[in-house]
Amino acid sequence: MPWILYYISLIPLFIYLFIKYFDSKVYCLLKLGEYNNLTYGNYAFMVSFLLFIVSVILISILKYCSRKKFNIHGAKITTAPQNINHELIGVLSTVVLPFLTVNFDTANEVFASIFMLLIIGVISTRSTIYYKNPVLAILYLKIYQVEIEHKSLKNNLIVNVISFHSLTKDDSLYLKEMGEGVYYAKKTSNG
Repeated sequence: MPWILYYISLIPLFIYLFIKYFDSKVYCLLKLGEYNNLTYGNYAFMVSFLLFIVSVILISILKYCSRKKFNIHGAKITTAPQNINHELIGVLSTVVLPFLTVNFDTANEVFASIFMLLIIGVISTRSTIYYKNPVLAILYLKIYQVEIEHKSLKNNLIVNVISFHSLTKDDSLYLKEMGEGVYYAKKTSNG
């Protein structure tokens, strides 16, 4: 799940590259089979478009999968949830902004960019920032740090949750684990 959330966080980069390297001649070159006339920028345009489409499909799959198979049923929030959406801009600046000055004019630049994306991905997915995803905010998801209690837990647990709902103290939640200490949360009622 961390890699999927990291991949989805790259949507602004895919859109940026699509716009930056847009070339209306690409379709004609592909149709005529003139692959030797394609530039690295043309490939960046096509690949960014395909990666964007894949990310939209992944979001649809995640939305469908989030409706079932919760790990914890009826967890109660014991203290006021801490909204941590403000941390999203830091993630956006870490993941997307470094690539705004990158060009795809040579093979070296392409491979260097892919290498950096992978390194940032490894660092992001092994840290606690992978779920702080700016694209999730665009999709109206909120990120909270909450303390929960549940009959299956020995002690109260502090977790990070991603939810479409605004959460308050004493809300009861269904929780689906997305990673270590990170859950997708759905209220047990819309109260």
